[in-house]
Amino acid sequence: MRETSQKQNLQVKFVDIKYCDLWGRLRHVTIPIERLKDVGENGVGFDSSSVVGFGKVDSSDMILKPDLDSAFVEPFASQSTISCFAEIYDPVTGERYEDDPRYILDKAVAVVKSATGADEIMVLTEFEFYLFSSAEFWTDESSAVYRVESDELRHDDHSGVALFKGNAYHVAPPFDRNVDFRSELATLMNSCGIPVKYHHHEGGRFAQVEVEPGYLPASRAGDSVVLTKYLVRNLAFRKGKSVTFMPKTDLQ
Repeated sequence: MRETSQKQNLQVKFVDIKYCDLWGRLRHVTIPIERLKDVGENGVGFDSSSVVGFGKVDSSDMILKPDLDSAFVEPFASQSTISCFAEIYDPVTGERYEDDPRYILDKAVAVVKSATGADEIMVLTEFEFYLFSSAEFWTDESSAVYRVESDELRHDDHSGVALFKGNAYHVAPPFDRNVDFRSELATLMNSCGIPVKYHHHEGGRFAQVEVEPGYLPASRAGDSVVLTKYLVRNLAFRKGKSVTFMPKTDLQ
């Protein structure tokens, strides 16, 4: 279990077990802490036919086993909760499920280590996203609408600060209006075991931002990508924001 969770004196009530489908979407199941020993040994079953890319209906049962080495204190739960990722097993063979994204990564890392003689594969990721105040989009028989609003693009802004023009890379406040959001996100990432190198405004105007973590072993880096997106989206949701990881626009 991560050191951050060991140091905190919490009366833990639940364990949240997270896993991904083949589209990279995060899913989870929550168990009372009293069941942790049993679930740690035997896992918890789930209907994989309901998960994109997994089992078929006629052979749909699979097993989630918590990987407690990935555990961290869940920052978004009102009840004291420890979160961790899961390993997925086939209950018939007792072996790891071939299409578990974490297992696919583990196998890829093993191949690279074998081919190169490397002791470890280190990966540096970075996260770029737009943070909008609101986002609306719909299509019907007579219309197609896409509308986004940003704190950095407000027509009712009477502050007297002109909108920043040109490449917004590393732009400072008051044009950068989301530095506190990024600092709060970096604090959350650190608390979940993801070290942060820095954060800043990116080149896209109207609130494109970047947070860059440090180097991590490939398996942990894979978890950190999924987990950071989870943190970004939940923090944005709590603050009434809308976030998208779409590429930078060419607006100048």
